Amino acid sequence: MRHLKLLAAFATLPLTLLFTGCGGNSSAKGGGGSSGGGGGSGGQTTTIYFVGQIYSAEEWQLASGSSTATATALPAPSGSPGSVAAYAIAASGSNVFVAGSVGTGPGHQGAAYWLNGTVTMLPMPAGMTDSAALGIAVSGSDVDAVGYVTGNPNGRIAAYWMNGTVTELPLPSGMVDSTAVGIAVSGSNVYVVGWAGASGNGGSAVCWTNGAPTMLSAPSGMGSPMANAIAVSGSNVVGSAGNSALLWVNGAATTLPTPTGGGDAVPTAIAVSGNDVYVAGYTAASAAYWVNNGTTTTVTALPLPSGALWATTGGIAVSSGDVYVSGWVENSTPGGGSTAVYWKNGGPAMTLPSPTDLPSFAYAVAVSTQ
Repeated sequence: MRHLKLLAAFATLPLTLLFTGCGGNSSAKGGGGSSGGGGGSGGQTTTIYFVGQIYSAEEWQLASGSSTATATALPAPSGSPGSVAAYAIAASGSNVFVAGSVGTGPGHQGAAYWLNGTVTMLPMPAGMTDSAALGIAVSGSDVDAVGYVTGNPNGRIAAYWMNGTVTELPLPSGMVDSTAVGIAVSGSNVYVVGWAGASGNGGSAVCWTNGAPTMLSAPSGMGSPMANAIAVSGSNVVGSAGNSALLWVNGAATTLPTPTGGGDAVPTAIAVSGNDVYVAGYTAASAAYWVNNGTTTTVTALPLPSGALWATTGGIAVSSGDVYVSGWVENSTPGGGSTAVYWKNGGPAMTLPSPTDLPSFAYAVAVSTQ
């Protein structure tokens, strides 16, 4: 089976599941690599934003109705000695927020976010040496980001930043390290997903509700689950965790069907629009997205462009009935590498422009209508 290269190349995940029901009933919008529903009426303008990498962090903008996006490199702070990485995106009106990291010295990086292209470094707790922001959400005037900090002997610790103030998220009992990758905010409630590792082998998907961790179990025989994304709508919290794809609704797991010719399925992002849950993911054979309406689940395989070997998804967003999936394809031509693409409504893969011949990746997508 080909590599499981999830979003920002966080890790190779041994199992995939998607879940809803993280310990509370609420309504909200999602954050991280996906964007929920919405849409404009006459006189409004819709813009689709993608974020990822072309050697360094990159943001693309696509006007609704256009097939050609514009690319803008995200800057490092003045004097920064290292590279820049972008992992997640959220849009609120005319404001675009991107989560990622900036090199702080040889072999070190620090968490950061960009607001409309202006970078802000996020602090680390005392004694930590490295950090990264892997998910982001916006609620009113609050900017919430999640990721990890590290510098202790046991490895990473999941971290949450609210308006620039950092909090280490507590480890579940028996776990020694953790990483947070997705966040959703509902009123005063903050839901964070990720995973935690035990000493030696094993670990668990984790959902932190207002900082309190709950380990999420997988059906018997499926191995250790890892959560990859989260969104909130109505009475459900939805998210994903990494090779048999599952959707958890209020604690009840449903297996998502595998696309024809697929194999192990890896979901990477979730969005909610109305009563429907949208999931982006991929198998060894194809990229795909699923739609669950609470009763049935359909799966749509996303077509590969000519000359591509396979595709990997990053994010998913829904706006006015249109479904956007970001990702990248691996080219078969010698030296072709990876190319950032997006799909709209299951149509052909559209290439996101690159000013260089370097590999490119589209990890996340968000939509704004104003």
